[in-house]
Amino acid sequence: MILIRNTYIIATIISLGYMQNKVFSLPLNTNKDLNTFNKLMEKIEYNFNNDNINEACINSLEAVKKIDTNIEEFKQIQPNYSWIDIKNLLEIIPRQICPNLF
Repeated sequence: MILIRNTYIIATIISLGYMQNKVFSLPLNTNKDLNTFNKLMEKIEYNFNNDNINEACINSLEAVKKIDTNIEEFKQIQPNYSWIDIKNLLEIIPRQICPNLF
């Protein structure tokens, strides 16, 4: 049951995480930060698919930091995404799956 729940959480995060950059009059580093966030989401998926749970947890925390640092810019680029919800889901991964790692 826990595995099914975690799989659902991961699938939700991944589906929310894949984003395409839109060109706005934002600083160039904002698009770079969004690209970095997207790559972290891909790494999380890869890590789970390859049973590298600790790396998934580490990448989840990095993605949370990226959201914290850039949330306003991310909201401008992707206004339809609930960045707080994405962040909250990403925080669940290390808490539930590898609490002893941190």
